[in-house]
Amino acid sequence: MNGIIDGIKWTYGFWDFEGHGNHRAKVVVKDASDYNRVFINWRRHEKHPERINPYIEFEDGTEVKDYYVNDNTNLRGDIVFKPECGVGVYYFYYYPYKKFEITGDFSKNHYTDIGFKFKGAPKLALKRNIPIAKCTEIQYRETKDHIGFNSFYPMEVTASKEEVEKILNYKEPFMTFFEDAQHPIKMKDFIPYRWLNKGPAKEASFNIRPGEIKAFQIGVYAHICDLTNVKVETPKGITCINTEGIDYKGEHFTKTINVPKGQVGALWFLAETQKDINDKIKIVTDKDTVIFKVSVKVKGSVCKDKGFDDMNSMSRLAWLNDQTGTEDIVPYPYKNVEFSKKGNAYVISILDRKIILNEFGLPKSITSRENELLADSILFDCGKCIKSDIKEKSHGNTFVLFVSKWETEEFKGITSTRIEFDGCVDVSIQTTSKKSQLKDNILLIPLRKEMSKYIMGYCKQGGYRTEDIDWKWNENQNSHKVWIGDADGGLYLDLRDTKDTFSMFYNSNFGNPLSWYNEGLGGSKVYEKGKKVFIKAYTGNRLFKKGQKTEFNFRLLITPFHKILPEHWSYIYTNSGTQKEGELVHFHHAQYEYPYINYPFFHLDRLKKKFDEYLKEYKGINIYNTIRELSCHAPEIWAFESLGDEIFEPEEWLIGKLHEWFLTQFGGNHPWILEHLNFRPHPEYVSSLYDGEVDITVATNGLSRLANFFVKGFEYGLKKLPHDGLYVDSTNTDRRSFKRLVQIMEKERGFHRINLHASNLFNNTCIKSSPALTYMEILPYISSLFFGEISEYDLSEDYWFVECSGVPFGLTGEELLCTHELNMYKGLLYAMTTSRAYENYGAMVKMQNEILAGSELIGYWDKNCPVKSNNEKVFVSCYKKEDILIIAVANFSDTQETFKLEFKDKGYKGLYMPKVEGFQGEGSFDIDSQFVVEHKKGFLFILK
Repeated sequence: MNGIIDGIKWTYGFWDFEGHGNHRAKVVVKDASDYNRVFINWRRHEKHPERINPYIEFEDGTEVKDYYVNDNTNLRGDIVFKPECGVGVYYFYYYPYKKFEITGDFSKNHYTDIGFKFKGAPKLALKRNIPIAKCTEIQYRETKDHIGFNSFYPMEVTASKEEVEKILNYKEPFMTFFEDAQHPIKMKDFIPYRWLNKGPAKEASFNIRPGEIKAFQIGVYAHICDLTNVKVETPKGITCINTEGIDYKGEHFTKTINVPKGQVGALWFLAETQKDINDKIKIVTDKDTVIFKVSVKVKGSVCKDKGFDDMNSMSRLAWLNDQTGTEDIVPYPYKNVEFSKKGNAYVISILDRKIILNEFGLPKSITSRENELLADSILFDCGKCIKSDIKEKSHGNTFVLFVSKWETEEFKGITSTRIEFDGCVDVSIQTTSKKSQLKDNILLIPLRKEMSKYIMGYCKQGGYRTEDIDWKWNENQNSHKVWIGDADGGLYLDLRDTKDTFSMFYNSNFGNPLSWYNEGLGGSKVYEKGKKVFIKAYTGNRLFKKGQKTEFNFRLLITPFHKILPEHWSYIYTNSGTQKEGELVHFHHAQYEYPYINYPFFHLDRLKKKFDEYLKEYKGINIYNTIRELSCHAPEIWAFESLGDEIFEPEEWLIGKLHEWFLTQFGGNHPWILEHLNFRPHPEYVSSLYDGEVDITVATNGLSRLANFFVKGFEYGLKKLPHDGLYVDSTNTDRRSFKRLVQIMEKERGFHRINLHASNLFNNTCIKSSPALTYMEILPYISSLFFGEISEYDLSEDYWFVECSGVPFGLTGEELLCTHELNMYKGLLYAMTTSRAYENYGAMVKMQNEILAGSELIGYWDKNCPVKSNNEKVFVSCYKKEDILIIAVANFSDTQETFKLEFKDKGYKGLYMPKVEGFQGEGSFDIDSQFVVEHKKGFLFILK
């Protein structure tokens, strides 16, 4: 990345960024007898260059404090300074910043006033003939393993207004420039100096290999006026990702873009053809149309993997529109959807669950493990029914869709109900008002009290359902969901918008759903009446005009999704191979083989070598990868930025207390982002790397084409690397992507294993939603849970059961790695496994492998549990294994407790306590023995 502009060499150097930053000018002083003056043509695209003072050092590291910035513009700096160290080389660091001690926390004032403006002699010096120092080089800070990451050259080196004027043609409504994929268009507010020599273009020609996907760009410069409603028409074999694509739902879409006057718009194209193309691309605006001729010749050897192996080719942009993993195939352990009609109702059967729909398309019966959940039909109140009719519209192995047309005295309506194999029931109710009226629309879900023991949601942490709830919409929270149920059956309700939303944090990202929210009048109640428990969602009174159409959407999830799978006992993880006793490896980013978060494609050779080594000792590998944030090292970042707010979340989405939390945790946006990107994204993690550098990330939108990119990228990784599992560290994409991931894993590996980690943000932010509730819709595709950070493991057994264990959803957790209130004893009540090392990791792994492996959990919540405690504060779960019974005991009280075990069956001879290092000693006891258990501790017995 070298070049010469204005007689100055653009190149690189090596230095410590602390206090210096990533950019400097090399200035040579030949006469140190007086103040020197230097003109530095740094050609910056900083919006406010005048705000940043340089930091000046002599070549030996001595700081120069005596200087005055006479002029500081985008084109150049005019600086007077005192060369106190004599003749030689001085370095002018013109984007200095300091880093705090806390990893990942950069100062809010990224560019600190390390230098100062001298107010005396330099002003006087400008009036006399002082020596002129010469800027010979502009350098970016290079790093050995992150080549070119900090460079501005050539696509962020600006041309001056005067230079740009010379190449403009005012007869054209806008100017177009051609660029290959290796030179991403990065600036919006400036023309790159590179284009002065290349000049505007209205045609381009290039070669493409058979089977290759070729990326290229056309830059549109709006030099006369705003360009609105820009559309692009392409010939067959060429697509523009900025104006059309396939969204994450598999639906084709088109969009128009705008380019404000004085700005550059980057249009990215993908060419994939087996025949030569000699055609034109039309760029159409409200003002005029420009024809861009394109000639593509197919020649050369066949391209393997369509060019995906060449990271810098940008061929992977095709992943944005990919639909891999969307086949109509039901994954393990589920079964195909079956349905039949009985009278005016339909009966739908899925794994361990059954739904009966009434003529309105709403469930009148839901059973889970043969337990009826509903006390009566679900009701959407639109008045007294006049007529109704329900029909099956479409179906496959994975779903069935019903449409019900109905009419009341007040409304006409259509209910669409889609039921999927995993227990998801999506309902859309479209109403048309037959008259002008004032109406409160109510969704009423009557549940059987016997199946409503626990609750989670509507701003309530998971636990026993002990009180009524009156909840109102709040855009600063993510609490518009509720789950009510027990281990053998439960129901989740999500009040949804007409468009898909999925947020880890709060509703303000997308806005509250207009139909349910109703300008703040809407809300929901949970209350008990007799032997029934009701969820009542209401809109409050709304004035309907005759003929007004309104749409109400909600989602139900029927839990548990499946039984606890026996293979969960093999989910014993070691973190990056640091513990030899583990069976599976969690492999994280920020390592030599995998430096950049959520982009594991940089060093596939290193990664494959590492994974091959692991598989000599371990059974499998889960690679860390998710949608939530993306490393700024990803080559596609500039193409993604050209898509506006489709891929990246803007900083404006951070509001209130959560905004303060992110600034505290991450210090706001990293200086690299401020120096390079054209927008201020929602800040995310800054990770320290193996070589002292950092990985900088920006938040992404998981309900975008990035979901396609992520899924296809994971498949690509499975084909190139020998790992067989996925470690998801929170996510902001929905269940569609996880269904696709599962399909891909089963196709490539014959099984799937996805581990979900998430922090509990219920209390330390304002969102009031815990991970189990936030991620409920993707839990059908998760193999095991690690709800570790900030989870409140010191709370009562009902919190553990609902929030931590995964049991009500057919899952288990890996709490035994947790560093926050670590409690092995409580965890064993819920079949939790060991995930990462602590003091007695090896002993715990041995216990799981030699004692618990292959056993079936019968929890204390199960009426058929064969052993109980006579102390209500001491809980007992059992594990059935062949002809033995294993008993786990834990004390949830804050004091020492005594207890005896009570057995349903008689005839047992005694209890054996196996020795487990750091957990318990060895011993043998009579079955009627009384035990003393310390607070927050417990035992493990084997029943003879």
